[in-house]
Amino acid sequence: MNRWVLNIFSGLSLLLCAAVCVLWVRSAFVADLWVRQAGEVGHVIRSDRGALIYRRCSDLDYADGHGWRWESGEPELVPPASGGWAGRLGFGSDHGEEFVAPPGAVPDGASFSPLVIRVSQWWMPHWALVAAAAVLPLLAVGRILRRVHRRPGLCRSCGYDLRATPGRCPECGMAPVAKDA
Repeated sequence: MNRWVLNIFSGLSLLLCAAVCVLWVRSAFVADLWVRQAGEVGHVIRSDRGALIYRRCSDLDYADGHGWRWESGEPELVPPASGGWAGRLGFGSDHGEEFVAPPGAVPDGASFSPLVIRVSQWWMPHWALVAAAAVLPLLAVGRILRRVHRRPGLCRSCGYDLRATPGRCPECGMAPVAKDA
């Protein structure tokens, strides 16, 4: 039963890996956004120029309703570089405040007070998610390869077929275990 569960999770992980690869290639040409408004907090997940960015903004209306919606547009956002080894690998975060014009305000010389919103964002490169999603499928492939080498009649060292020479492997010279011969 455990093998089937691992196979199901490996298959799902392989699908996630393939989907992120497609999203990674697509991010060079198109920016994809998934937007959700939850009360006064807006959540945005953006795939843009090789990075996945999660952005959380308070006191700003991003979307109508409370469900997720998808948008696409031109790639534009390049996350700023962070210091340290994580920044050099493409990971980072930024927290602060932004000033935006209130809805319906036109800055035509008349004074208006901008809205101050609190913004937190975190980003990671697509390759990191691809690497994480590829772990289970690679473990499954390794398990399958080990099972092939354990079949009776094959050399445990190199996998050579020992039906013609049951006494010793002609490929690597190893003597087979008595039950495999």
